[in-house]
Order: sequence, then C-alpha cells, then structure tokens
Amino acid sequence: MSTSERDASDVLLSLSRERERTRALREVGLLIDSSLPPDELLERILAATKRVAEAERATLYLLQPDGRTLQSHATQGGTPTIIVLPVDKGIAGACATERATINIPDAYDDPRFDRGWDTRTGFRTRAVLAVPMVAPDGRLVGVIQVLNRADNGAFDGDDVATLEALAAQATVALEAARTMATLVERNRSLEDLKARLERSLRERELLLEIEQLLSRVDTLDEFLDGTLSELLRECGANAGCVALTDPVTGLSTIRAVRGVPDASSLIGRAVPESSAVVAAVTRGGVVLRGDDSSPVLSALPGAEPRTLLVVPLPGEGGMPRGAIELRDSNERGFSAADRSLVELVAANVSTGIELAQARLERERATRLAALGKTLGNVVHDIRTPMSVISGYAQLMPDVESKDERRKYAQSIVRQFGLVQAMIAELLAFVRGESSVLFQRVPLESFFTEIADVLRRDLAARNVRVELELRERGAARIDPAKITRLVHNLARNAADALAQRPNGGTFTIRVSRAGEQLVLEFEDDGPGIPESVRQRLFESFVTEGKRDGTGLGLAIVKKVVDDHNGTVDVTTSPEGTRFIVKLPLTSTATLPRSANQP
Repeated sequence: MSTSERDASDVLLSLSRERERTRALREVGLLIDSSLPPDELLERILAATKRVAEAERATLYLLQPDGRTLQSHATQGGTPTIIVLPVDKGIAGACATERATINIPDAYDDPRFDRGWDTRTGFRTRAVLAVPMVAPDGRLVGVIQVLNRADNGAFDGDDVATLEALAAQATVALEAARTMATLVERNRSLEDLKARLERSLRERELLLEIEQLLSRVDTLDEFLDGTLSELLRECGANAGCVALTDPVTGLSTIRAVRGVPDASSLIGRAVPESSAVVAAVTRGGVVLRGDDSSPVLSALPGAEPRTLLVVPLPGEGGMPRGAIELRDSNERGFSAADRSLVELVAANVSTGIELAQARLERERATRLAALGKTLGNVVHDIRTPMSVISGYAQLMPDVESKDERRKYAQSIVRQFGLVQAMIAELLAFVRGESSVLFQRVPLESFFTEIADVLRRDLAARNVRVELELRERGAARIDPAKITRLVHNLARNAADALAQRPNGGTFTIRVSRAGEQLVLEFEDDGPGIPESVRQRLFESFVTEGKRDGTGLGLAIVKKVVDDHNGTVDVTTSPEGTRFIVKLPLTSTATLPRSANQP
C-alpha cells in the first residue's frame, strides 16, 4: 500500500472514530431527558463508553453514601461482578480521591494497581483509563474506568477527551435520573399517604356514623343492622350477618342479616356449629377463606362465596361476644384494608353492645324505681276508698231504711271501682302503658258526692268541708284520677288543720275561666312549712307527719299533667290554696288519651 493510500485509510479511520464518538455523545446526551431507571441508564452509558473507547472492558463505579467506598453498578465485558473498593485503594480509588483523569499505558508498571484481580479472574490488564464523574456542584458521583484498547495500544488523547465528555454527560444524566427517581418515589409516597389519609378519613366517618347510630336507635338489633349495612357498603360486600354468642350457653344466634332472601326470617336463628362464625368465636381470630375446592361453611344461605371474612367481636376475658361475617361472591375479594376496617368496627360494635346493654339495665332500673313509686302511689291512695268502704260497712247494720242501705251499698261499689281503677293503672304501667280514661262528667253530682264522702271521712278530725259550685255543667275528665287528686289535697289539709285545737275548714270551689275548668282547694290552716315549699311536688317530700309518705302532692301533680293542666299554690300562716286549671277543649289534643268513650 502506497503512502497516499495509507494516509487516506488513516483519515477514513479517524473520521469513522469521530463519527462514533459523536454518536456516543449524542446517545448519552439524549439519556439526560429520558425516564429510564438509574440501573438501566448506567448500562446504556457504559455500553456507549466501551464502544467509543474501543475497550475490552468498562466499569462504572458509584461513590457510596458513606463517602468511603466505591461500588461497581454496571460492567461491560467479562462476567458481571460487584466490586467494592475503598476510595484510597486502586486506580479507580486514586481517580476518585484526586478527582483527576488517570491514563496508564501498562497497569503492571503502576504500584496502585492490584494484580490480584487478574490472578483471580485470569484477565490480563494492560492499558487503564479512569475518569472521575463530578456533579456541577462539585460533588464526586463516581468513576468511569475502561481497560485495554482493542488494538492493544494505549488510550490516546482523543480517548481521554471523549471519555471525559461522556463522563460529564453521564453525570448529568445520572443526577437527572436520580432526581426523577426521587420525585417518583416521593410521589408514590404521597399517593400512599393520600390513600391512607382517605382511608383513615373514611374509617373515622364510619365510626362516627356508628356512634351516632347508637344514639338514634332504640334497640340493639337496630344498631347491629345499621352497622352491618354501613360495612357492606364500605367493603363492597354483597351479604353479611352479625351473630351474638350467649356467654353462658356458648350458643350463637343471628341478630342482623343483609343481602340474602328472606333475611328477616333468619333473625334469632341459631348459627350452625360448623359455620365460620362459630369458628371465629371459638378461635378468637379472623377467618378469611378464598375460593378453594372445599366448601366454605357460612351462616348465610345462598350462592357459595368466593371470599368469606369473619371477624370476632372482642369480649371480656378474651372470649368474643360474637362475630361479624361478610361474604363476597365477585372476583374482587377482601383486601387487607377491608379486614383492618372490619376489625376496627368490630371493636366499636363491642363497645356499642356494652353501652346498649348498660342503657337497657338503666332503663330496667328506672322502670323498677318508677314501678315502686307507682305502687307507692296506689298504696297511698287506696287508703281513702278503703276507709270509706269500712265506714259505710260499719254504718249499714244500724240503718233500718232499705233505701239508705242501698245508697250505702252503691257508695261501697263506687269505692271498689276506684280501687279497681288504681289496680288497672298499676298493671298498665307494668305493661309500659299510660292512659287517661276521659269521660263526660256532670260537675255538680260528681263534686257533691266527693264532698259528702269527705265530710263523713273528716268529721272525726274536726274538719268542715264546704263546696262552692260556680260551674254546674259537664267536663271531660278522668273521674278516678280527679277523685284521687281531691282526696289527696283534702288529706293534706286535714293534716295541717289537725295542728289547730278547733280544726278548720276545707273549701272546694268549681268554676270556669274561658276554656278552662278551675278547681280551687283552700284551707285555713297554718300554711306549708318553708323547708318543703321549693320541693312541694316531688315524691317522698313530707314534713311533720307521723304516717306521711310524701306522695300526696306528687300524685296531684301527675294527675294534672295527665290532663295537660296546671297547678299553682299560695300559702301563708293564714292558710293554703291550690288552684288547678284543666283545659275544656277536645281531648284529642291531650296526650296519652286512650279508651275514650
């Protein structure tokens, strides 16, 4: 080959190498704006580096977070091996420490080279070119190192310039990729945080709804049914039930059902011993079954569920008080978040059950206390008709007139009617009923008879009874209750007048004021003691009565309230007056009015 031919060949080779260098730089430059993950980005950078440097091997070392070691993250040529170097060892370490390019024609002539690598790998290292990767802010990022040119020569100045340019672009690309990866991870973390916050918010809203539900409903079963409905909606389940376990017998019964045909017919049904509900209760843990070959035993009828989630209701001493069962017949199944939510709700349901049971116990205690109070009222008031019956019965043997005996007998029968009405009122209360038996009552005959009975009853106590009828028409009242009211006020007046040596007078006035019936009861006794005036109509409030129960005026107030009326009292050392006002409008406006004629 002539000199001119050799020169032309060298020029063509130089042009080819220059084009390859330009192409490699362009490839690495394009990687700066790519969305490749860092590891793949490093592999592409190193492949371009090995190709443009025409090297046998190429390795990219990255400085580790500790700042004291270099670790290979990409290798081109040979068997990929992770290499970890101290920054003060080897040629790559020297390049990192000095932050300067190192170009060695023969590595064996450089004391920094560790020949042990060649011994262990069987590779013969000759030329070495190491270039530092330094970020624009001066931070060391790593080192790019190439070994042995393909033509067995040393790396020349063009190789150094090209590798330094590639290292600079590779550093920028790597930093951009790291930044992008950080942003992606941060966005992922933010998305996860957002999802957790949204889930937490939904959980809080669900728990708040369950808490409000407990305050709105009247029964425990309504609370369980409402809670189950919310869980089905939140978890996307298509059916479910709540079962409670009797702590004594250990038997579980269904208390709420949703999403199955004839759900109401299942309420109260015993849960099969082989069901997942019983398994959850006895094991005290979650039962989560997927679609498998063995049948999933459920307390609910219907299609076989793909996924069954059963969570026990925590109870005292580690023994569950029941379980919540959800089933899903579609492919979605239940997630870990669903399980966590149901467990959280189960804990709150257990608390709700305890509160509901405590409320029921309080209601029972209140009912018993009220029953005792009502019984006391009846016992208190029954003394009046019984004393009247006793008085008439004692008079009848000495009365010769048949008509007079018939009159006494009729009075006794009426008093027995009052006793029966009191007993009926007590039984109605026990059954949870409260009624007022309104009747059209002629006021003149009604109050005349009451006054006659009182005159006979109170004469022995030196109490005169006067009746002033300013209204003689008729009114719709409960005669038994009004009779009790008058007798209680008369007895209180007699007790007060007994403190005076000459007794006194008890006056009954009946009048009308517009659409109100006005009943006034007045005595000329010493007045009501100051110590009880503020608590006059409370139960068991009494003063200076040996046999007093403190129920008389409480009964008066109850009778007035039952008639939607009002009662006022004025008292002084010259006497006491009670003024009762009852509406004369239609009884349809009165509450608790039952059995009206």
